[in-house]
Order: sequence, then structure tokens, then C-alpha cells
Amino acid sequence: MKREKFALWQWSLVILTIGFIVDHATKFWAEAYLKPKGPVYSAADIPTITIIPGCLEFVYAENTGAAFSMMTSQTGILAIISVIASVGLVWFWTTLSPAEKWGRYAVALILSGAVGNLVDRTFRNFVIDFIHAYFRQWSWPVFNIADSCICVGAGILAVRFLKNKI
Repeated sequence: MKREKFALWQWSLVILTIGFIVDHATKFWAEAYLKPKGPVYSAADIPTITIIPGCLEFVYAENTGAAFSMMTSQTGILAIISVIASVGLVWFWTTLSPAEKWGRYAVALILSGAVGNLVDRTFRNFVIDFIHAYFRQWSWPVFNIADSCICVGAGILAVRFLKNKI
């Protein structure tokens, strides 16, 4: 008897699961090693780990808003939006042609990020961010692995759409 190959839905589930696990493992790490242990009076009181000097560091941040800290302190509304978006993503995944495997994998990536941040909002009332990219005076808002999954997945979908594959 021949062993069957993984189906597209199984690969999508693997991508979603790995994205979710890596996101939460890194958030637990950030909370354990980067969260300030006492009161914060200045930037010097916030632990940071420099990864690439002048470009990338890890620093703990609690984000009560959406991407780039929009809609700050609107956790309930953002959670509802995340649930609706997740349901929409699952529906969109089912409408894609079986030949569109990259589109399906991209949706799984986006869903892993949406669910990862939804879990944070639901159980913590904020999202843990810890990746800070910067160059000289230019600074990108602090983000996390879930945000990266959403952006990479959206980028793949955009490329597939522009190439008229979706």
C-alpha cells in the first residue's frame, strides 16, 4: 500500500501550527527575559538585546492597539475584528483552487498571526511585541512573529494576485 502525500489542508495546518507555536514561544521568552523587573524611569531601565548593532534589537513592549499601535486600548473591538477576519480567511482558503497551493499557504501564515495575536488580546488584554528594527533616526514600530507571519502571508498573496494567479 502506497503512503499518500500530505494534502494541501494538512500542509496549511502545519504552517498555521508552526507559526502559532513559534510566535507564542518567542513571546514567552520575551516576557521572561526582556520584561522590566521593576519600575521603569527611563529607557536605560528597559532591558534590550542587540542583535545587529544599529539595525535590530529585542525590546519588550505591551501593545494594546493594532499594528503600529493604532486603536490603542480597543482590545475588545480588535478581538472581534480578529475573529471575523479569521473566519473570512478560512472561507477564502476554501475558495482557492487546489492548484493555488502558495495562496493557501499564505492564508495559513496570515491566519497563524491573526490567531496568535488574538490569543494574546483575549488572555492578556495586550499583545507582546519585542522585535525592533531601526536605522539611524528611522525606527520601525516594535513587532512580533505573528505580525511577521501576517506581513509575509499578505506579501505572498499580493504577488500571487498581481501575477493573476488568484
